[in-house]
Amino acid sequence: MQPENVLFTSDWKLKLADFGVSIDLSKERAVTRTGTVTYMAPEVARCPLKIHPEDNKLDEHLAYGTACDIWGLGVLTYELLVGFTPLNAPALPPPPYDGGSSCSGGGETAAMQTQPALIFPSCMSRASRDFVARALAVGALFDEGVR
Repeated sequence: MQPENVLFTSDWKLKLADFGVSIDLSKERAVTRTGTVTYMAPEVARCPLKIHPEDNKLDEHLAYGTACDIWGLGVLTYELLVGFTPLNAPALPPPPYDGGSSCSGGGETAAMQTQPALIFPSCMSRASRDFVARALAVGALFDEGVR
């Protein structure tokens, strides 16, 4: 999900669209590494490249679910609020993360399991930080677990 996937209807309703890969998760496993690297969830990035459509379909350990869409939404949200994707964030020496309670000083970080530290601008709201941090959690809690 990238900024160019943010669309508006003729009556100005916001719509999110990403037509890269669509499958019915109740009928097949998602095991394709596809997408733009800076928006790609870790569970998508770990999939080996495929030559044939049936490649990797039998390996249930590679399967991912809707959490990868939540990840993309987290990256998009961060980019819309900050101006660049979180994985392209400039390297700043941040102070320890205080749970998002203050809006002073330099950037703050939230520890990520397999990511470098996520840097938040000091004036980003606590709600925004929490949303992005939860969306960028590996295997986000929002995943329905459909495999």
